[in-house]
Amino acid sequence: MPLAYLAHASNLCCKPGGLVLLTGSETISAGSILVGEFERSSRPVTIGEPTGSRPNIFLNHTQIPLPHSGLFAEASTTTYTSTVASDQRLMIAPGILVPDKMADVLAGRDAALEAAIALTDEQSESFYTRGRNYRSWIRTSQDSAQPAR
Repeated sequence: MPLAYLAHASNLCCKPGGLVLLTGSETISAGSILVGEFERSSRPVTIGEPTGSRPNIFLNHTQIPLPHSGLFAEASTTTYTSTVASDQRLMIAPGILVPDKMADVLAGRDAALEAAIALTDEQSESFYTRGRNYRSWIRTSQDSAQPAR
C-alpha cells in the first residue's frame, strides 16, 4: 500500500499514535487492507467501530463452470495479506470504541471524529508498547476480533 508507506516515510506518523484512523462497519475490502497496512507500518490509533472485514482477505474471483448444471460458481484465487499470514482476526477492532448512534446521526454529529479531535498525545501514545518485535494485531483491543477457539 503506497499510501501507508508514504505516510511512514514522510514522518507523518512515525511515533506510535501519531496517526488516527476512523473506522466503521463500512470499512471493508480495500479499506480494511489500508487499516491493516497502516497498523503494521505506522501504529495508528483507530477510533469508531470494528471494520467490516478482515485485514487479510481473498481477492480476484474467477468463474468455475459446474459440469452438469450449466451454472457457474465463483471462487477467489488470491489472498491479500496486509499484516502477516498468521493474523486471523475477523475484523480490526478500534482502539477506542465509539458506537454509531441514531441520535448522533439525526443531530448531524460524528462522535468518532469528536473523539479523535479530543485525543491527547498521552492517550494516543499509550495504545502501543515500545519495542522492535511489536505485533499490532496482538493487543488488548484486538481480543474481540479473534476467531472463536
